[in-house]
Amino acid sequence: MTPSTADIAAASAMEYRRAGRPASWPRAASAPPISLRHILAALWLALIPSTLFAQVPDFRQVFDDHGVVMLLIDPASGQIVDANPAAADFYGYGRDALRSMTIAQINSFSAELLAAERALAEKENRNYFIFRHRLASGELRTVEVYSHPFEFDGRPLLLSMIHDITPGRSLEEGMWHYQQRLEELVAARTAEAEARHRAVIALLAGLSVAAVLTLVLVLAIRRIKRAEAELRESDALYRHLFHANPNPMWVFELATLRFLAVNDAAVSHYGYSRDEFLSMTIKDIRPPEDLPRLYENLGELPAGGLDQAGVWRHLKKDGSVIEVEITSHVLEFDRRECELVLAHDITARRQAEERLRESEERLRLSTELAQVAVWDYRVPTDRMSRSKNHDSLYGLPWQDDWEFGTFLDVTHPDDRARAHETIRQSLAPGGLDHYAFDFRVIHPDQSIHWLSVVGQVVERGPDGSGMTVRGTLTDVTERKRGELALALAARRDQALLNLPEAAEALDEAAFMQRGQELAEELTGSRIAVIHLVDDDQETIERVTWPRATLEQDCRATRDKHCPVSQAGVWADALRLRAPVVFNDYANAPDKHGLPQGDAGLERLISVPVIEDGRVHMLTGVGNKPEPYSGADVETVRLLGESIWRIVSKKRQQAELRQKLAELQQWYEVMLGREGRILELKREADALRQRLDEPRRYAEDLADLPQEGGIAE
Repeated sequence: MTPSTADIAAASAMEYRRAGRPASWPRAASAPPISLRHILAALWLALIPSTLFAQVPDFRQVFDDHGVVMLLIDPASGQIVDANPAAADFYGYGRDALRSMTIAQINSFSAELLAAERALAEKENRNYFIFRHRLASGELRTVEVYSHPFEFDGRPLLLSMIHDITPGRSLEEGMWHYQQRLEELVAARTAEAEARHRAVIALLAGLSVAAVLTLVLVLAIRRIKRAEAELRESDALYRHLFHANPNPMWVFELATLRFLAVNDAAVSHYGYSRDEFLSMTIKDIRPPEDLPRLYENLGELPAGGLDQAGVWRHLKKDGSVIEVEITSHVLEFDRRECELVLAHDITARRQAEERLRESEERLRLSTELAQVAVWDYRVPTDRMSRSKNHDSLYGLPWQDDWEFGTFLDVTHPDDRARAHETIRQSLAPGGLDHYAFDFRVIHPDQSIHWLSVVGQVVERGPDGSGMTVRGTLTDVTERKRGELALALAARRDQALLNLPEAAEALDEAAFMQRGQELAEELTGSRIAVIHLVDDDQETIERVTWPRATLEQDCRATRDKHCPVSQAGVWADALRLRAPVVFNDYANAPDKHGLPQGDAGLERLISVPVIEDGRVHMLTGVGNKPEPYSGADVETVRLLGESIWRIVSKKRQQAELRQKLAELQQWYEVMLGREGRILELKREADALRQRLDEPRRYAEDLADLPQEGGIAE
């Protein structure tokens, strides 16, 4: 497929940004002689940048036309500086009314809490909050707020994107890529470049070569500086709206349903390469039974172009089915009517919600069938009467006696003091009659379970102290695990979003060390390790261990390179080309042992990063206090793939910069040789002229006798 003007411009802009501009321009006094070839090259540099970089839409167009609710906020005062039409529609105020308000008038949080949170967000460069916003009608909406600091005309402001996540609404609003505007700007800059080219040619006809060259160089320098500024601003917006979006995004043609562009998140999430995506249609990522609904949706696109299409099932390359929330917008892309799509994967959330619903249903049924444990405790005698299923909730057989000390003994050590203090305060004179809290217990098999206790003081003594307490005990392990899974997913997603920023600030070794520390933090492991795999697939290279690993658990050998045959259990994932999990390493069969110098292992996960059919990296964690779960394996896999993708991209960029530097050096050498040739030619002409002067003088002397002779 022949690339469009927009494609060429975008690619050229990216390469220009990567290569960077020269550190300084040479002074005229030290420059070599300038030929017509130099003049044309300088003129090309003066005219081309505006053609290549003119396609990017300005911020005002994106801000006003986008369907996502956006606010510009002064971080110091909280004043709403501007609001887009989508914000006016959402809040029910006019744009002028919003501009006269502060964010505290919309946010239901107290002014003190809002100011503290806003200052902390600016300090830590965070951009994700959950607030309760009040509409003009008085209705409260739960929203996700993504904020990022920008500088507008020298004034620092927060750009906030608000997503309504009130039940029944999508978690994510769209981010749009306005390709039609980019193409119009390309055409306008092309016309401008042609006009300037004709003007320069006219000047060349009337001015000397030196004057024209000076003018062209000045124009080129100014144009390059202006293009650099425009490129920095437009590239930041373009990256945030499409390429760097953490959610999968793509553009497809409405007439043929073929993919025209996909971002990195789509390639990573769905498993298809970019070339594979561009050879497919949107029908190829849907189950056949969902195609009638797809055709119906395409035939009913809203007039405004924005479509909150709801939840759809999609197929990944490995055949697995995921559920995604789709937000789309119709636009013109490369002179074709297309649709920009943002897909938010809610599979994990749906599964967690389903597990939570199932847990709540089990709780309801157990209550209806009197399966909830009930108890009655007499404080003076320290004796408890209880239902038959009470002790089994603690993982214990029936106990002859159940005292308050028994309860404390079976409570998790980390929750024991809190539980004791809550009950003590309730039983004390003047204490609350009702109390409720969740706590953990450790079953004999060492598994951790969550219980929820509700107590009611039904009798107090003359001094007001509690005498009799009645209550219920419920196993809420499934609900807690669902909550913990959601919290872990949120922490993991935020960590993955922060990786590109960390990669920009750190070198490769420090970045990979940070990735190892994240693996430990997100999985609760005491050790973590990353190995790079050589091209021959026979040797692995150990990356620097994190500080926590070196200080706590490992005294590993300093030899970074190790044959796979000697790498032990860490290389099992390379041999099997699949994740390896040991939750009881000491008794695990078919294990390959540990490399010399490694500390002992109790549990471990080792996950390969496979790309183009070859294992490039191994990511491993070990010695979590409790068994590893499928969520831990997924966390290590996502983290490893993200680290490798970022490291690989940075290596490719470094290689490209090196090649560009070599090309620039070769070009300067060639220009120097051409200047030397011109200098030698001028010296030869001067020498030839000096040799011709004596010959002409001798000929003049020979002609003198023929003109009358010499006087005697």
